[in-house]
Amino acid sequence: MEIKRVAIIGAGDMGHGIAQLFAVGGYEVTLMDKYPEMLDKAKGRIEASLQRWVERGKVTGDQAKEALSRVSYTKDMGVAVSKADLVVEAVPESVELKKSVLKEASELAPGEAIIASNTSNIMISELAEGAVRPERVVGMHFFNPPTAMKLVEVIPGEKTDPAAVETIMEVSERIGRTPIKLLKDSPAFIANRILAAETLFFDLVLQKEIATPPEVDNFAKSQGLPMGPYELADFVGIDIPWDSLRYLSRALSPEYGRAVILKKMVDEKRLGKKTGKGFYDWSSGRADIPNVAPTEKISLMDLFTLDINEAVKLIEEGVAHPDDVEKAMILGGNRPFGPISVAKDLSNAEVKSKLEELSAKFDCKIFAPTRSIAEGRMRDAIEGRLSPATEGPVKAAPVAPQPKATSKGAGPIRLERLPGHVAKLVINRPRLNLINGEVLDGLDGAITELWDDPEVRVVVVTGEGTVFSAGFELTQYVPNSVSMMEFAKGRAADEEADRVSQADHSSPQGLRARRGP
Repeated sequence: MEIKRVAIIGAGDMGHGIAQLFAVGGYEVTLMDKYPEMLDKAKGRIEASLQRWVERGKVTGDQAKEALSRVSYTKDMGVAVSKADLVVEAVPESVELKKSVLKEASELAPGEAIIASNTSNIMISELAEGAVRPERVVGMHFFNPPTAMKLVEVIPGEKTDPAAVETIMEVSERIGRTPIKLLKDSPAFIANRILAAETLFFDLVLQKEIATPPEVDNFAKSQGLPMGPYELADFVGIDIPWDSLRYLSRALSPEYGRAVILKKMVDEKRLGKKTGKGFYDWSSGRADIPNVAPTEKISLMDLFTLDINEAVKLIEEGVAHPDDVEKAMILGGNRPFGPISVAKDLSNAEVKSKLEELSAKFDCKIFAPTRSIAEGRMRDAIEGRLSPATEGPVKAAPVAPQPKATSKGAGPIRLERLPGHVAKLVINRPRLNLINGEVLDGLDGAITELWDDPEVRVVVVTGEGTVFSAGFELTQYVPNSVSMMEFAKGRAADEEADRVSQADHSSPQGLRARRGP
């Protein structure tokens, strides 16, 4: 269906920004909130935001005026939705509140209207239970602030009409966002599902007195991040991550409810910047973070493996494809790379070992290796070769034996894989191990096989017996030394150029070069 008129329900931090996006995108927008003061505030914020866009060259002055002329304001739900083609609810993250808003909107809106929820965690199937037409209810999750963050997660409920999902995908693109369609409904969707494990981790770090907020945040900044986890939680509001964990404790695992420090802060109204105090004092408008030494008791590897674990869970459960998981974390987490890229740079054994360590240290099953990682199949998951998880409990994987040396290759090159992430290429032409075209081809094939193998970090090239190589095999016709050099180079030149190009753009080695060791 064609969308022309949009109603936004809720004029708070998210609602007014979403209204601005639709207005700039050319839609007629009605912004509804039952509190008149919220509407007045929203109008001023939209005007100020559009003025900043003009100053930055994102829109012209005339385009800003046209966008403002397309927005109307009301405190009446019926007025807002009676002629709407699309209704987007953006009220606080309460299951009962959102269900009541969706129910009322679906009763008052035209029969073909799509009713979208901007929930960040709650399953769409649950929210659609009270709607008059659940097949018209879909998830449209913007990220905060919606005027800056490009990601929109589009989520189908169990009864959602696929045509409604496709319409939301198209509308999201028209307003300049990047939509990612989930394959099925799931709590917290993609980005917030992954981030929830990090949030729980940092709460448990404080509970066990492993490090203090400033020690952790200063560590994060020493790694090049603009904000540490506790400063960021203060900035967005402590109630936001706690609401997410509280919902996930019901929808996924009670262990998410173990974030008792966040709960205590919410109970005490210490919500961060919005109340003036959270983990830090915000009375000056900025977080007052003590200048203490960064902690050495946590590492980026802790966070990388937690993210990878949750990403693989989403793939196992059939919620999203690996590429979409990666994109969601880059755009939704505002990061230079996502967990799939990191996983390609690590071995299954490394990830599994670290997760087992974290799970034991914090006595937390959420941190334990998920099925594919426990079974040594992480690469199948992140490369899209994994079938969705089957119903029923997953048996614990047997303890992996210590790696043993393996060998293959009956030709002139033998490839041996040794313990300690080492591979050995043996020129196998005793007694002198002379070089010919077959040897060069064998070396090229072996190096190609090892190129993207994260289990291999060192490659040793040697010869069988006591001689490495006595040189080129003179029985093979080569007219002169220049021709011999060109012969050797020619076999590998094109392939080497391709590998260098791939390393610069997509290989793990190239990723290391761009982001450091």
